[in-house]
Amino acid sequence: MLCIFSFFTCLSFVSAKTITVHYYESVRKPTYDWIKTYLGGTHAVFGYNAIGNASVETQLNNSAIFVVHNHGGPGRQSLSGTSSNGICGTNGDGTTWKSLDSMTVNFGKPLYIAIYYGCSTGVTTSAYGNIMTATTNKKAKSAVAWNVNTYVNDVNIWNMYFFDKARTYNTTGLNALTYADTSLAADSGAINALIMKNNRVTAGTFGWTFSSVLFQ
Repeated sequence: MLCIFSFFTCLSFVSAKTITVHYYESVRKPTYDWIKTYLGGTHAVFGYNAIGNASVETQLNNSAIFVVHNHGGPGRQSLSGTSSNGICGTNGDGTTWKSLDSMTVNFGKPLYIAIYYGCSTGVTTSAYGNIMTATTNKKAKSAVAWNVNTYVNDVNIWNMYFFDKARTYNTTGLNALTYADTSLAADSGAINALIMKNNRVTAGTFGWTFSSVLFQ
């Protein structure tokens, strides 16, 4: 009986959809905490505090959702404790900055959404390209970033509401974006919410549902 129980326990864990969350320091950790609180019962949620980009392609390949709340720059998303290590759209050096454009295509794209909360990560540049389209071309069904400075508290709150909506499994990614915008306005004020809403840039499609994320 013990062996049978262990087998099904292991099977359940292996079958769980993985969510990967990168953050930097305790002020950004609520991004991970809320995802863990809301979806930890149905997903394997892993949080990483400024660990760098050594395993990032494996994480992108094996995650259903990939979230980063760290420093950023035009076309780049930091994964370390500084702005000198992470991922970018194109023209990375393969070590300090790993470019999504040079990664292998993950056919079938089990990664439904990548969310980059870094400041100005959504800005397209000739140096580092467009991180969202590079993400959807190679790894994900959809990607989100911002083309202005993002404020830590607003990101934490917006993220909390996005994944609160994710608990309604028949809702779509697009519905969750709208819900987070509306709820942030009620919580942090209309101006803060408009900054997040009007300066968000996306790539891919958002008609998928969170039930697809969990069960497909």
